[in-house]
Amino acid sequence: MYHINQLIKWTALMLSLTSIISCVSPKSSQPPVIDSEVDIPLPPTYQDSPIHQKDKAPLILSVEKPVDESVETPDNELIDKEYYDSLNTNVLLAKAENLHENHGDEKAMALFKLAAIRPDAQLVRTYAGLYQTHLKLKQQAAAEKAFAQLLEASIQKNNKLNLKFLFSVNSNEFINDTELKKEYSFWLRQIALYLENNQVCTQIVGHSTQTEEKKKQALSLLRAEKVQTLMGTHFPALIQSSKVLGKGSNDNLMATNTNDVIDTIDRRVEIIVLDCSEI
Repeated sequence: MYHINQLIKWTALMLSLTSIISCVSPKSSQPPVIDSEVDIPLPPTYQDSPIHQKDKAPLILSVEKPVDESVETPDNELIDKEYYDSLNTNVLLAKAENLHENHGDEKAMALFKLAAIRPDAQLVRTYAGLYQTHLKLKQQAAAEKAFAQLLEASIQKNNKLNLKFLFSVNSNEFINDTELKKEYSFWLRQIALYLENNQVCTQIVGHSTQTEEKKKQALSLLRAEKVQTLMGTHFPALIQSSKVLGKGSNDNLMATNTNDVIDTIDRRVEIIVLDCSEI
């Protein structure tokens, strides 16, 4: 039972970060972070997530200009820099992610930092890795810095925040996991701070499955309003600089209508950047 609970917990976290690390399903109209000639459907378990690129269709990677040049240099004592310099960025990041998943976090961090200073750095994916690695090593200040860089990179690349808040079935309460809720609280605080400091306007979009008992449109709107309200506690003016939208089941990514962990991604809220004239 413990291992099942851990699997569900990791699945939920990876689904929350799914825009960062994976391609979206063909049902989604949102652009993927990693451009691909082949759509890879979102899988039901963390182990099968497209973060694991082994035996997957080859990816065509987009080039990103670094958000800032003050990236920390990697600790070369932890890695064979000459070897890792010879790898392309996609392979380098895959190795970093594999180390992170298998408790090699200090070495993973060195590889993420090495990727971040490359001209073709995939910054959304790289900063997501740095954020999760710093968090796992309990380096709170560094995690906050990487998270802010992640927000900046995702807005520059996709004009949206590449994070999803996941909800329980038939509810506008977050998915029932204490650690994940704690992480969501951190995200909400940091996103509100970023929006305030950068005077960014947003649309907060809620979604639901087709078979949830409550009216789909109303439930998805309640979920969007919940995220807006929580961010507003940190940045009150956000209520005026954002608008909410409930899309019901119109943009389901899984559309299995099982109302369990498999289609958790369909019970989500995401945040899109708007021109302030549209508010």
